[in-house]
Amino acid sequence: MSEKLNQLFSKISEIEPSLGLEKAVLVLIEFERNKKLRLKLAFSKIGISVSSLGFLYAVFVLGGALISSDFASMLALVFSDLTTVAQNWNTYAFSLLETLPAIEIIGILFPALVLFWSFSFYSKISQKNFHRHLQMRMLA
Repeated sequence: MSEKLNQLFSKISEIEPSLGLEKAVLVLIEFERNKKLRLKLAFSKIGISVSSLGFLYAVFVLGGALISSDFASMLALVFSDLTTVAQNWNTYAFSLLETLPAIEIIGILFPALVLFWSFSFYSKISQKNFHRHLQMRMLA
């Protein structure tokens, strides 16, 4: 049975695609890869921009909250009245924690996390593209 199959397949003339067709297909594949890469880079740049603006806004909100709360004045007591703070350090520490704007500090973490994630994504894409570009140049 296998001999008959070998004979049948040996009689079939191979049809090779034309060089123009092969080149056109490879060009289209490379075009699609570049299109996906540009889209990923655009999304990562948008992520970096939006998260940077969000981070700056969160920093200003945190600064305003620190100034408007008694945290800044309580913290200044360390420099103005160190002996009283040292004697009542336990009460002082709890007072600092009570006046700490925790919501604003938590609010700054999300834009920072998205910013770092976007930078990581951008650098991975750029690094892969750079190495692929070098490989293509060496093959050509």
